[in-house]
Amino acid sequence: MGENTIETHARNYVENTWKQFNTYHDHKEKMAYLATVLYLTAASALIMQSDPPWAKSFSCAWIERIIWFSSALIWIFVLWQLLRRYEAMVIVAACDKLRIVWLKPFTINEEQLREKTWHNIRVPRFLYKEILHVSSIVRILFVTTIPLTAIIIWCAVLNWRISTWPCTKM
Repeated sequence: MGENTIETHARNYVENTWKQFNTYHDHKEKMAYLATVLYLTAASALIMQSDPPWAKSFSCAWIERIIWFSSALIWIFVLWQLLRRYEAMVIVAACDKLRIVWLKPFTINEEQLREKTWHNIRVPRFLYKEILHVSSIVRILFVTTIPLTAIIIWCAVLNWRISTWPCTKM
């Protein structure tokens, strides 16, 4: 295999990987924020109810358990989506970095083509090296904290609000 062919394949691989993970990143971001908005909307609707007539039919303890359980499920789902979003963001950034570096002539040897695994994603060694560099710089905290904190706060307010409802106390 000629050196030029290896470099062409490497460029194509990075371009296709960038496209795939850029789309994946967008999907994970939309899913996380959609789940957060739907939860906050439903919780807000329940918080705004003063004395719902259906509450008398249920035990306050059961309503609280359902709310805690559903809140925990939503929280885990949003966290999972945002962690996958982070992984995709790191890969996209690593591909961007390689595309910039490769504006100049470059060579790739056989060692750089060997497979490595990052977060259960198999990539060539040349991309793995860039992923490690980018992931050491990029932090996930701020983007992840806001929706997860909002879910916790709405859950707490909703549980406080339930204590004022006329549900049966068991």
